[in-house]
Amino acid sequence: MRRDVKPTATAVVGTVAAASFVGTSIFALTGLLLGESGSVPDLLLVIVVAVLWDVLLTPFVLPPLMRLFAPLDPKAATA
Repeated sequence: MRRDVKPTATAVVGTVAAASFVGTSIFALTGLLLGESGSVPDLLLVIVVAVLWDVLLTPFVLPPLMRLFAPLDPKAATA
């Protein structure tokens, strides 16, 4: 990603959805391989719910976090 271009809201939500899907899938597959979780349909439901939950919460959680961490931006320190 280019640092001089600010990402769009769609790109941010898409990145959150992809990261949520990958992280939850790896966690679920690990539990499946170790025999610690339920059936595959149950895991798919958990993955779908986790992705939807993360996508719905992103607009409420990410902007305050971005404002909180803005002082740590190296570009702001040199300006």
